[in-house]
Amino acid sequence: MIFRACATIILLILTLSGPAAAAGGKLTYRISQVTTDPANHFNPSINDLGQVGWCVVKGPVYESYSTVLQERVLNRSACVAAAGLNLQEMVWAQMVGGYSQVFSSLRGQITWGPVHHLNPAVNAAGEIVWVQRVQGIAQIFSNVKGQVTKDTVSHVQPALNGLGEIVWVQRADVHDQVFSSRRGQLTFSLRDHKQPAINGAGEVVWIEKLGSFWQVVSSIHGPIIIEPADHFQPRLNNLGVVVWSQKVGFYSQIFKAIPELW
Repeated sequence: MIFRACATIILLILTLSGPAAAAGGKLTYRISQVTTDPANHFNPSINDLGQVGWCVVKGPVYESYSTVLQERVLNRSACVAAAGLNLQEMVWAQMVGGYSQVFSSLRGQITWGPVHHLNPAVNAAGEIVWVQRVQGIAQIFSNVKGQVTKDTVSHVQPALNGLGEIVWVQRADVHDQVFSSRRGQLTFSLRDHKQPAINGAGEVVWIEKLGSFWQVVSSIHGPIIIEPADHFQPRLNNLGVVVWSQKVGFYSQIFKAIPELW
């Protein structure tokens, strides 16, 4: 409880000071490749210490690794990265009695009932969000707030920050746009926006197609990098460090972008 209270205070400070930190100069990103071994890496995550977690496929086995342990830390049919590295907590969905249920590495089974629970995410305060259908419509649910969305359009790919702000993707007109539980619609360009993530300062990243390739874009700084490669599954920490997965040769590797002022 003390850790979570301190985390909330830190996030409040970041929320007040984060975007202003970039006001003193031009921001660029120092980009590095995190993984290099000949395997497919996906579902990256990063905490405020810069520790990165990811999933990797080795033959028929799905495993989860992190730069904290440098060894296998999870081996399940529905592999997820260390999505809550601040608390060393992971969440995932797995089948129980014919239905997909949400599980936590710290708390066990979270959801119950004859309905599928999908795409879970967790924050440092222990709040978990997921997708489940209500009368055929995909809605966002929280173990703290209950049903978050209620309009008659499907909501997918939820993510949340330590202050409890939730972002997701839903259709607006003919394109997929990013929405926030507190700020409403966040993206408006005439392109699809997918796979959002949010940090404690309210910065949101997502992927959208710029030219012929899916690129990572920040709500504050714009595109992280524009290059002839598809980027997927972006995540960021409260310091604005972004990680994602992209193809290098035959394999998907994890990359990291550290913001710098100059």
